[in-house]
Amino acid sequence: MNAIDYFKSTLGQEIPATYRSKLVLDPDDWRTIMFFTPYNKLSDPLSVNGRSFREKILPRAFSGSIFEGGIYCLYEHSWDYVLGRQNENFTIAEGKDGLKCRLQLESTEFSMSLLDAVSAGELACSVGMSVTEERWPRSNERHVIAAILREISLVRRAAYPQTSSCFSRPPGQERRV
Repeated sequence: MNAIDYFKSTLGQEIPATYRSKLVLDPDDWRTIMFFTPYNKLSDPLSVNGRSFREKILPRAFSGSIFEGGIYCLYEHSWDYVLGRQNENFTIAEGKDGLKCRLQLESTEFSMSLLDAVSAGELACSVGMSVTEERWPRSNERHVIAAILREISLVRRAAYPQTSSCFSRPPGQERRV
């Protein structure tokens, strides 16, 4: 299921094609960004401790940490730019196909800049995690079976190019700071 289909099923309405891009804004509140990170997709090549490999996050890999809470939404994996906190203005749900996230932004200048980047299709999402169980079916491919999800970031370049998201603003609805 791609982000458009997910949001259609979640919101109960189609997102107009003219408003699609990389992230989706909730039609009822333009400050709410929603995004989707799929399971079972290979990442772009990664390098950790001099080892190059591709990675696949398996379904339910984050189950434990999602229910424990304390997950943040950041900009570019930087703790200097905390956008949200789980169960405050950031919600995460684990579906069979991946993580479904919803971020409610404050009305600030930075938020407006972020929304501009979202509307231009410049941002995707990326997970910050500590892997606790893995499998290596090939020497250059890691499957993440279990991990502690620490944060999810809006980034300019995601390791998982399949990360799916969209952008929508209803016609006539203006942004205000």
